[in-house]
Amino acid sequence: MTLSLRDGDNLPEPLWAYDDFASLDQRSVGAPTGGLASLGYIKAALRRTTRVWISIAVLGLLAGLAAYKEVPPAYKATSEVLLASSAETVSGQAILDAEAFAQSNQVAAAALRKMGLPSSDPGSFTGDYTATELTNRVLLITSKAKSSALAVQEANAVAGAFLSFQDQLLRTQQQQVTAALQQQIAQAKQRISVLTKQIKALSARPPTPALETRIVGLKTDRNQAQSQLTIQEATNNASLASTEIATKSQIIGTKLLDAAAPVARSKHKYLILYSIIGLFAGLVLSMGVIVVRALVSDRLRRRDDVSRALGAPVRLSVPRLRLGRGRPALGAAENPDIQRIVGLLDRSIQPSSRGLASLAVVPVDDTNVPALCVAALAVSCARRGLQVMVADLGRGAPVAALLGIAEPGVRVTDADGTRLIVMVPDPEDLMPAGPLPQGGRRREVSESVAEASGAADLLITLASLDPALGADHLSGWAGAAVAMATAGQPSAARVQAVGEMIRLSGTTLMTGVLIGADKADQSIGITGATATADHLADHALGQ
Repeated sequence: MTLSLRDGDNLPEPLWAYDDFASLDQRSVGAPTGGLASLGYIKAALRRTTRVWISIAVLGLLAGLAAYKEVPPAYKATSEVLLASSAETVSGQAILDAEAFAQSNQVAAAALRKMGLPSSDPGSFTGDYTATELTNRVLLITSKAKSSALAVQEANAVAGAFLSFQDQLLRTQQQQVTAALQQQIAQAKQRISVLTKQIKALSARPPTPALETRIVGLKTDRNQAQSQLTIQEATNNASLASTEIATKSQIIGTKLLDAAAPVARSKHKYLILYSIIGLFAGLVLSMGVIVVRALVSDRLRRRDDVSRALGAPVRLSVPRLRLGRGRPALGAAENPDIQRIVGLLDRSIQPSSRGLASLAVVPVDDTNVPALCVAALAVSCARRGLQVMVADLGRGAPVAALLGIAEPGVRVTDADGTRLIVMVPDPEDLMPAGPLPQGGRRREVSESVAEASGAADLLITLASLDPALGADHLSGWAGAAVAMATAGQPSAARVQAVGEMIRLSGTTLMTGVLIGADKADQSIGITGATATADHLADHALGQ
């Protein structure tokens, strides 16, 4: 609903009711705080950036396909080795030992030599194959290579090297047993030789009863040693024969069970797997970054958060406006959401004691949409027969650009069939004085501004505020202000600074407008200190 301004005082009755509660809005607010990071908050962040994470997921998919082409999965081949039965002290220990032997550097170096390759770095080659147990007697060797033929060659080489190593190990063990038994025989024979030498030495001395007794004892010891030697020789010969038979049995029994054969694989399995991994990685990475950014960001999106920071109710929010790239044209004001904003601005116009109604629109961030709304409001009021003056104090004079004015000063222009007075300050005048009295005193204004405002019924101002300069001049241009912010653009500190500057200037901050609000935002834009003022404003407008 758009309230038309009447002749005479040029103001509808409900607008005067703002004087009853405007001061309630002039309270300062505490430090702004964001809303709770709930699941809905995270879902909203993901919904806003759907195109981003879908695009990154597609890039991940393409990266997976590229990885499949550049670094294809290795071909595999397997061979099986059968271990001979043995009397194990611990069940299953032999196959575990075989696994360790097969993946040792010694076996790897031997396999490389079998393939005619340098064996200086066998440790890196051990990563190209694995040895695992299938049963307590079957060892599975699996090799990986760039081609199927090379994988088969490696698997056969490793199996052959392992069998050679196993054969050498068994023979070495047999030699060690033989050497140990022969050493026992040699020690026994050496003892007999020592006893014999002692007997001969004592027999050459003059006989005495004590000497004879000692010689008899030595002969008894030698006889016992000779008997033990005979038994030891027989036992050792039997052990040697048994060990030789067992060794030969294990050497013959440990053999290649199955020669290496390539492992069959699907043509599309790894292509799909690489694609899924790339897609999943892209999704996880992009969503993770988006969620973390949403959690740590101080950019405001919810109506309640903007209201809390601004210190005023957010009485209107519109979805994202699609007005094309760059600065919109005046014809874009026909957008229904722009018309809703214009309607709220029309209802927020503040009268003054001298009969000149006024309103300031303060953009918190982007100036394009606020400038379009100011121009549309000016044209709408002019069509109702009002003399409208527009003061463009925005960065880059966006309203003047919409109305076709490029130079500073006060000019009359025709906009969409209506007559408007447009004022653009000199670029060097950072805080131009306005025609309205400020705190009971009137600042000196230029003659052209005073003359133009004296002939106008309504003064609409677009004012960009800079925290470095403040907003002391704002009350000279408007008695009331509406702040406009874009969801996700300004920080909480920026929104709060704009609200405080408007209040400190003495201008009544009527409400805030949030552009690009999330569909999932269920807050109402009224929090704490703003609740009472918003309730009174609604009551006043309803009278």
